[in-house]
Amino acid sequence: MTTTSEIGWRGLKIVGFIGIVGAIALSQTCVQAQITPDTTLGSENSVVTPNVVINGTASDRIDGGAIRSTNLFHSFQEFNIDAGRGAYFSNPAGIENILSRVTGNNPSNILGTLGVLGNANLFLINPNGIIFGQGASLDIQGSFVASTADRIQLGDSGYFNATEPQQSSLLAVTPGALFFNQVASQPGNIINTGNLAVGKNLTLSADNLNLQGQLLAGENLILQANDTVQVRDSVVNPFIAAAGGKLLVQGQAIDIFALNHANSGLFAGKDLVLRANTIGGDAHFWSGGNFRIEQLDGSLGDWYSLYDPIIFVAGDLFFNDYVGTSLHILAGGSVIVPGTIAIMDADTASTSIAEDITLSDGTVLPIDGSDRPTLDIRAGVDPAIVSSPDGIAVIGSGLFFGGEYETNPSSADISIGNIIIDPPDGVVYLTNQYQPNLSLTSANIKIIGEGFSRIGAEFQKLGIDARGIGGNGSSVVLDSRGSIFLNQNASINSSSDMSQSGDIRLITNEQISLGSKSSVTSFSDFGKEGDISLNANEIQLAPFASILASGDGGDIQIQGNRLLMQEFSQIVATTTGTEAGGSIFIQANDSIRIDGGNIFTFVGLFGSPQTSGDGGGITIKTGDLSITGTALFVGEPFPNGFRTGGDITSDTLGSGDAGTVTIDARQVRLTNGAQIRASTLSTGNAGDVIIRASESVEVSGLSSDDNFFVSKIASQVNSGATGTGGDVLIETKQRLTVSDGAQIQAGTFGSGSGGSLTVNATQSIDISDTVIDDNPTGLFTGPEGAGASGTGGDLTVTTGQLSMIGGETNISSEVNFEASGNAGDLLIEISRLVIGNGGRISAATFGTGQGGNLTVKASESINLLGVDNTTEDTDSSSLSTATFGGGNAGNLTIQTGLLSVRDGAIVSAATLGQGNAGSLRIDATESIEVRGRFADGLLPSELSTAVGSDATGQGGDLSIVTRQLTVQEGGQISASTSGNGRGGNIDIQAGSVRLSDRAQINASSQQQGNAGSITINADNLIESTNSDILTFADQASGGEIAITAQDIRLRGDSDIQTNVASGTGGGGNITLTANSILAFDDSDILAFAQDGRGGNIALNTPVFFGENFQPAALNSDPSTLDGNNRVDINASGAVAGVVDIPDVSFIQNSLTELPANLTNTETLVANSCVARSRNQAGSFLITGAGGLPSRPGEQAASTYSTGSVRSVPDTSSRTWQLGDRIVEPQGAYRLSNGRLILSRECS
Repeated sequence: MTTTSEIGWRGLKIVGFIGIVGAIALSQTCVQAQITPDTTLGSENSVVTPNVVINGTASDRIDGGAIRSTNLFHSFQEFNIDAGRGAYFSNPAGIENILSRVTGNNPSNILGTLGVLGNANLFLINPNGIIFGQGASLDIQGSFVASTADRIQLGDSGYFNATEPQQSSLLAVTPGALFFNQVASQPGNIINTGNLAVGKNLTLSADNLNLQGQLLAGENLILQANDTVQVRDSVVNPFIAAAGGKLLVQGQAIDIFALNHANSGLFAGKDLVLRANTIGGDAHFWSGGNFRIEQLDGSLGDWYSLYDPIIFVAGDLFFNDYVGTSLHILAGGSVIVPGTIAIMDADTASTSIAEDITLSDGTVLPIDGSDRPTLDIRAGVDPAIVSSPDGIAVIGSGLFFGGEYETNPSSADISIGNIIIDPPDGVVYLTNQYQPNLSLTSANIKIIGEGFSRIGAEFQKLGIDARGIGGNGSSVVLDSRGSIFLNQNASINSSSDMSQSGDIRLITNEQISLGSKSSVTSFSDFGKEGDISLNANEIQLAPFASILASGDGGDIQIQGNRLLMQEFSQIVATTTGTEAGGSIFIQANDSIRIDGGNIFTFVGLFGSPQTSGDGGGITIKTGDLSITGTALFVGEPFPNGFRTGGDITSDTLGSGDAGTVTIDARQVRLTNGAQIRASTLSTGNAGDVIIRASESVEVSGLSSDDNFFVSKIASQVNSGATGTGGDVLIETKQRLTVSDGAQIQAGTFGSGSGGSLTVNATQSIDISDTVIDDNPTGLFTGPEGAGASGTGGDLTVTTGQLSMIGGETNISSEVNFEASGNAGDLLIEISRLVIGNGGRISAATFGTGQGGNLTVKASESINLLGVDNTTEDTDSSSLSTATFGGGNAGNLTIQTGLLSVRDGAIVSAATLGQGNAGSLRIDATESIEVRGRFADGLLPSELSTAVGSDATGQGGDLSIVTRQLTVQEGGQISASTSGNGRGGNIDIQAGSVRLSDRAQINASSQQQGNAGSITINADNLIESTNSDILTFADQASGGEIAITAQDIRLRGDSDIQTNVASGTGGGGNITLTANSILAFDDSDILAFAQDGRGGNIALNTPVFFGENFQPAALNSDPSTLDGNNRVDINASGAVAGVVDIPDVSFIQNSLTELPANLTNTETLVANSCVARSRNQAGSFLITGAGGLPSRPGEQAASTYSTGSVRSVPDTSSRTWQLGDRIVEPQGAYRLSNGRLILSRECS
């Protein structure tokens, strides 16, 4: 857009310039003007009339000359004006241009006033030079051109020539270009110490320009030299070059120093251009248009300043390189610097800018270029601010410019190749947020990084080099209304090799983009590191881009709505000394997406564990956090070996503690080997990992290469480390999903103790594994790896529903092989638990350390499903505690409403080593179901405690409390020993117990260990159909069986048995106590000992029935008692046991066999009735089975039948036929023989 603003202090309408310039000392001695016409114009020679008072000044009036249309030509041998005098050219009517030349050999000395008596433009060329003295002035309403050129071009081929006047062509065309004699022996220079002001254009053109006074043009001002333009001011006399239009300064070289006077400067109402191959610009510049620094070919140029350059530009600013002291730029438009800005020192001028600037985030930044080396660039500034900068509002002795300027800024962008702050403790401030012009929609800051910057005495590619070499690093602030871009390979570096590094702050409302391999770094070897902060709507880090704060105490803070990190990009805070390291804080309200990038803090250098400072923490707050791992290694050693992309980690390599990792998000998602981890590799303690999600947490998969980095959330003590592991806490209001090799872990691989792992998911936890490999998926704590002696932390899981599906899904607290540390306890508190296809929850020790306890509390149900035929999983689902080494296993406790163990699933407490197995206690308020076998049909579903074949430890006890216990289809409840340790006991307290289809409750011993006992107490029925309750010992004593119930029923081939196959061990006793014990078919009760004393059998019951029961010989082989289709009770052995059964002879002959021909219901009376006798007595009907008679005067009805049971003869006829109506009985009637029938009275 076009911006129009009043320029109160330098619009270029000249009003009464003579009065402005001030009174000229009229007391000076008047000297006749040295103006001598030559004869080159013949009869049209110039005519000089001396001593004409013009505007109060004794002057020479110049008349005559050659008129050609609108051009008037004059030619002089000499042209000089003495001090205090004037020289005026007459301006005949119709004349627009007055062209004058000096053909003599002397320069012109203009010490007084040169003017035109009219509005014509004046040209003065003198190839020998022109000197405007200190009292020189102009009284010209039009334009003025002063030049040491030898000729002025007229048209296409004409010239007005001063060195060869005879070659001139006096043409009636507009004057054009100036031509210089390139082989002149003496250069023609222009020197100005006066005050030259014109109403229109002012041009000074010479071989060299030496300018010290004031130059004011109502329109354009051109200062052009074939060689050098030199500008100087003094403490008393300012240098001012002011143009109402464009201002051009051009030469082979430009040398400007105009800082001695507060009013000095170069000012243009429109564009300002400095054009030269070498430009020195110690001055204040102001442009109402654009400002360009160019080379002679028009490309962007370089410039330098040794003192205090200040640039105010209403439009856009362009230059290539700058080297010098503090630089201040206020631009209404953009600032484009593709090269390098190198600030070598603070400025020394008293006119420098010093102010406190409030940044867009509300913080204050002090700016003082004289105090600190400063680069201060403000783009897109409101035009009202640019038009009236402080300190240079007055020109000369009270000259104010009134008028308007127009400009068209393209944008508020800042684009810079490189920035160097050479001395320590400087400031870089780039902004388009300072008093912004909001009509400019594009307002980005871009650091290109294609120039060069220091590394020692050499130069390498960089972006902003604000390092403090030998001192503090410089501060860097980029405050943008648009985006901030750091190009590929560009960097911002405020490090220090000896002291404190500088702060870096990037602020924008839009995007911060760090290009590939770009970096933002604040590093200090010996002092406090500076802070790095990025505040934007969106922050993007391209591949290998990095943000690094290294040293002592420098923080990294990133705030915005979105953060995107691409592969191998990094955000890093480290400490290598004794002070605490900096922390990383990231808040992205919408999302953080890390596609292979890394965020980490660490303590110490790799291989140098002496660092004692604590590491900083990592805090992340966002909506959605998504982290994806990469398939490649970063080719640089980091903690834990080589690092892949996709990590958030806090590590310590020294004695200092690692920081805590805290994540608060709506959703957290880790895939493809991504990790969130805190660890210690030395004596320092690992940090905690805390993740809170208002919705869900998902951890899934492995890295896609052969290195198999798993997606993981962990705090761990690495191998060889002695520090303590941190805790891991995960809280989510909805779901936690862990799948396909992913892990959540708090472990120790060293001598330091591992931290605890706590998971709280309000709705559900889903752990699944659809990838068939050897990578476990799930939640883990405990000592891991050879030599790990640290104690494992506890593992606590709380959720609504816990689902574990797949052969490698695990929740475990374990001491791994060759580890000596103890495992922590495992607590599961849920509403529902589902484990299928090989999933397992375990607390185990594979080493010498003690196993942890496993407690599962499920308020509703636990369902363990083995492996079905649709999966390739080969391990059974399980809940277990175990020891495989010298440590004792922990106890397994289950509390639930309903427990279902099916299809080969296992609930067990076992020892396979020297340690003792833990106990198994199950309390299910509703029911327990153990059902079926593994997919191969071999392994049963099982509740068990066990001692393995090579184990010497003692088996644990198994205790069950439930309302309903059901074991069927090959399921088992078992306490076994296959080693030298004693088998555990089984204790069952239930409302009722049902066994069917080859189910078992057994306590067995296959080696030297004694078998455990079985105790069952049921409030109601114990029923076994084709199932067994047994204890068994190959070589040791058999366990006892004690069963107490209201009723016991044995059906099919159901056995209650104790057995010692060999050795002198006694068979276990069997004690059955019930109101009734009924055994049918081939059910047996046996207590057998091959070489020892048979166990005693006691049936404590008032009612016992054994189908076809016949006492067998006490030396009977048990195998002969099975399959004989009768009930056997036997206590055989080398010494027979005692069999105590009740006397049931009173019912042996009271059972009558039913006839083979059953009653044919079709022959029953369907329409019969009862005819009453003529007894007129009333009747009284009784229903029920009480002791009253059916009718008054009759005997009470007998409880027992008084007749024999008979069938209806096959030959009996029936009156009722199929299809007849069936008449329902109306009551019970006694017949004359005493029988009771259901019938109705005949009508």
